[in-house]
Amino acid sequence: MILVNAASRYTRVAAGQTAASIFNGETIRVHGIVISGSASGTVLVLDSSSATIATLNVTSGDSFELKTGFIADKGLAITTDANTTCTVFHSSGGA
Repeated sequence: MILVNAASRYTRVAAGQTAASIFNGETIRVHGIVISGSASGTVLVLDSSSATIATLNVTSGDSFELKTGFIADKGLAITTDANTTCTVFHSSGGA
């Protein structure tokens, strides 16, 4: 996983989470997102106002890496379905 070397921190989001906050209120640099699923599933990436930034889909037993970096002003939130987990690689807090 190349993203581990690029980001100073990461946050894992378990399956079945709704709008799990990643540094709510703090601007962060997202280096990438990795999702994986035990069955086909979806992860929603939301901005601080709960608007959808991206919808990421994964097929059964596979993983998906979003390596496009972006700035998340005031943090972001992640919604995972029952079949998917997500790891957000980021820099924050002056890191």
